[in-house]
Formats: sequence, structure tokens, C-alpha cells
Amino acid sequence: MWLSDYPVLFWMKSLLRENTKVFDLGGGPGITFFVFRKYLVYPKSLVWKVCDVPAVVQRGTDLTKSERAEELCFTSNIEDADGADLVLASGSLQFIETPLSLTLSKLTSKPPHVLINRTPLCDGTSFTTLNNIGKAFCPYQIRSKEEFVRGFESIGYSLADLWETPEFSCYIPFHPERSVKVYSGMYFRLDK
Repeated sequence: MWLSDYPVLFWMKSLLRENTKVFDLGGGPGITFFVFRKYLVYPKSLVWKVCDVPAVVQRGTDLTKSERAEELCFTSNIEDADGADLVLASGSLQFIETPLSLTLSKLTSKPPHVLINRTPLCDGTSFTTLNNIGKAFCPYQIRSKEEFVRGFESIGYSLADLWETPEFSCYIPFHPERSVKVYSGMYFRLDK
């Protein structure tokens, strides 16, 4: 549990209702699901679908069986967000090339609520750098905060809340001026 999880918990407490469908983008083997169930009472018939790469999906599926988490399921298809009530992306958007707003714009039924957390955003122009994940380097998206918000607004969302996640930062060697001192969290609500 990170300090930056508390704004997400705050909003989820009021958004989770009976039959809610959560789409957890980049949620690993269900980490957020398992951590949050210590703090939230999950409603009846909750469906919490995690979207991740196939190897992680397999690990999560195995964990779900051993932990008896019937509400939790997995997919590797981001289009499965169609029809979700809430999309959660915590610490994952920087690893995904396509902006989330663009992905959501293509869905038949956009989710009414989107919670973003632990995302590196900058005041200038969006750019891509590299992230050292131990055994490899991978592309790492740092998006313009203004463009990020505008992308959601252009498809019918309003920014309902914004917070900083100071326990996360990104130092860019050789270009310290591009470093992100604190990551961001946001709650977008689909306008009716």
C-alpha cells in the first residue's frame, strides 16, 4: 500500500456498487485487487478484470485459484475495457505507447469513471525515454499533462480530481531538466 493509493481508495469507495465492472489496466497478477480488499468492502457481483501481458495473466489466474478470488479475472486484450464501469490504471500508462484516451475513444461503451495513478506527466512536450527494469530496458512514455487532460476532455470526460504521488519520480540522466519530480493521479468522469 502506497500513500498515493489513498486517493484511489477514496474514490473507489463511492464508485463501487453491486455488479460493478472494474478494468485494471496493467494490474499485474491482481496486486491492487488484493491490497484494496483489505480496506474496501467489495460489493456483490463485483467483476475485477486485470489486463496485462500473457505471462502475467497466467500467473494471476493461478493466484486467483489459490486465493479464492472469484471476482478476479484476467485478459490481455485492452479492448475488453468496453462496458466497464471503471478503468483503473496505476503505474502502467508509462509502459503503453497508445494514449489511454485514444484507446477509450474506440470503445462502443466508454467507462463512466477513469482513475489514473502513479503516472509521470510533464509540463512541456510529451516524450519517450528508457526505463531500466533490471534485466532489460523498455520504452517509457512521459506525457504532457496538458495534452493528457485534453485527450480525455476531447472524448467527453471531465477532470474531477487531481493529486500528486510524491513517492514516485523519474530522473532522466543527461537531461535532468526533463526529469519528473512527482508523478500524478487523476479521476475523470464521463459527462452525461
